[in-house]
Amino acid sequence: MLLAAASLAFGPSFTSGVGAQVTKIEWRNDLQFGDVWTGSVKTIQPTGSGAAHWFVEADQNTSITLALSVPSTLVSGRNTLPLSFASDAASWDHDSSSSGSTRFDPALNADVTVSSSGQVFVWLGGSISPPFGQAAGDYSGTLTLIVTTN
Repeated sequence: MLLAAASLAFGPSFTSGVGAQVTKIEWRNDLQFGDVWTGSVKTIQPTGSGAAHWFVEADQNTSITLALSVPSTLVSGRNTLPLSFASDAASWDHDSSSSGSTRFDPALNADVTVSSSGQVFVWLGGSISPPFGQAAGDYSGTLTLIVTTN
């Protein structure tokens, strides 16, 4: 049975300490699993196509903390689908390419010093494993990237 899993929407959030500022959090891409078959595992790597992607702009040399709020299930009507994240499912870099980015556990915060470019890019992958008998549908959920200055 084919199960169509929809992408996850985003809710950005940031707070700023005295003197240092996060000036922008921009969503760039949903976490997209595409079509998924029941009884199979579909994993999206943070460096791969379909990964969630954000752009963060902040004052140069500012120390920031990246925190992700991720759901444990996706929802389609009354149906739910488990969603999981490996301990290296998130990554960040000062460059817009995820290749060579620094991996981190999305369940934990990542402390980052903003480079002279004032830019930080964040990516998130994940896995779904619909069991046999899972109802077909467009499943969705909400991810939130929270950026705070230190």
